[in-house]
Amino acid sequence: MSASTPSHLRWPLIILLLGASVPILPRLLAPLLPGSEVDSFARTFLRDPGSGLFLLCWTMAPFATLAAFAHVHLRETRLPERVAMARRWGVAGALLALLAVGWFIHLPRPNGANLGEAFFVLEAALLMPIGYGLGRLCALR
Repeated sequence: MSASTPSHLRWPLIILLLGASVPILPRLLAPLLPGSEVDSFARTFLRDPGSGLFLLCWTMAPFATLAAFAHVHLRETRLPERVAMARRWGVAGALLALLAVGWFIHLPRPNGANLGEAFFVLEAALLMPIGYGLGRLCALR
């Protein structure tokens, strides 16, 4: 981010940009893996971009929630540095949990069916607090 971006907006912008990569990046990299082919989503997206837009919006919902949480949670300036750092680590832990499950779920499967995409919002709702807690624990070192 540039120096002109206010510090309380950096985290939400980073979260949203990484969130946009979740449904797109695994599908772009999958053909590079041995034994993989272009999945049905990519073929469908080329014929009907609306379905890809819905998947992008559905996948972005947990990242938008985390971005709003980070914006509010990291805005406080009168905190001791140790607490502020622990909060940043917590948000980073939640982001890593979301990215890991998102990229895993959105990797194309050989059979073409992937119900994980439909339940991604629920899985993210369960994993975000766990990732946040683990991030806060890492900050205690």
